[in-house]
Amino acid sequence: MTDTSHAVLPSFAGYSWRALGPDIAADAASLVALTAAADRADNNEILAVPVQQPGDLVSVDLTKIPTMSAITADGEIAGVAWITLEEGNTEIVASLHGRVHPAHRRQGIGSALLRWSEAKALEMLAGQPKAAKLFIRNETLTDDARKIYAEHGFDLSFIEHVMRRSLTEPVPDYPMPEGISVRAWSTELISDFYGTYNAAFAERPYFPHWSLAEWLDWVAGDEDFRPDLTWLAFDNRQPVAFQITDVDPIHKPARTGWIPQLGSHPTVRRRGISAALLVKAMNAFRAEGLDYIALMVNDNNAKAQALYRKVGLEVFRYRGKYEKRIK
Repeated sequence: MTDTSHAVLPSFAGYSWRALGPDIAADAASLVALTAAADRADNNEILAVPVQQPGDLVSVDLTKIPTMSAITADGEIAGVAWITLEEGNTEIVASLHGRVHPAHRRQGIGSALLRWSEAKALEMLAGQPKAAKLFIRNETLTDDARKIYAEHGFDLSFIEHVMRRSLTEPVPDYPMPEGISVRAWSTELISDFYGTYNAAFAERPYFPHWSLAEWLDWVAGDEDFRPDLTWLAFDNRQPVAFQITDVDPIHKPARTGWIPQLGSHPTVRRRGISAALLVKAMNAFRAEGLDYIALMVNDNNAKAQALYRKVGLEVFRYRGKYEKRIK
């Protein structure tokens, strides 16, 4: 099949276009520098979420991943895009990845790379009998990125606020309500944790309805999971609220305690149990010498956002997912 995707790339003074490789080692330092600079500019350096980054391309087989990069006059990578495919039973998803160095933004490079990505993905998906869509996951969603995605016809399907609080600040005083006891994660409590998770979130939009095995893999399969800091709250011996905890590895220069899930049974809400669990976590994180507490909350969950602001967390950045159905 003829590659026509290059035709959508415009001419920019001071830049040229080329795919990465085959000698990826020659681009390694530039890709790592792009990742580091973009992370600093996008507030992703401290609260990094593990997703594929430009620097990761040095360790993958580029014969299987289409790439395109904008190259400066001195040979540095100003921006890069790449595409991965994931085929399911009934659908193929083409994920479009890319980042632009902050020194080279607002010059049309990001928009041009997105046009190339879409054109290349359509070539890759041509002739496929299954349903197909284009997908973008952006962990550092900016207003500029939102504008570009909208201009290219992508629909926002998911957005979360990434909220954090410095642990150098005094911890607020929200004691555990009277009669509430707390136990740490253990094998014998897994089913109670799972039942409380379902009760807390089943009413939320897009609830995944995970099986126990799926949920357990999501929670305990993370290498940063901390069972000793993961708690289940009981009221009269009945599990009513829970909190899952991950902690950044020790080699990170600024470490964060993450709360991937926090929820309470509808019958005990507005009693302060979740606020007390968050404060309990803050004190435990401070005792371990961590720098931040952080979590992610859906844009449509105003009540949870209000709770997190009450205990001092503030929005640090946004993350989002965009889709475009093509057949």
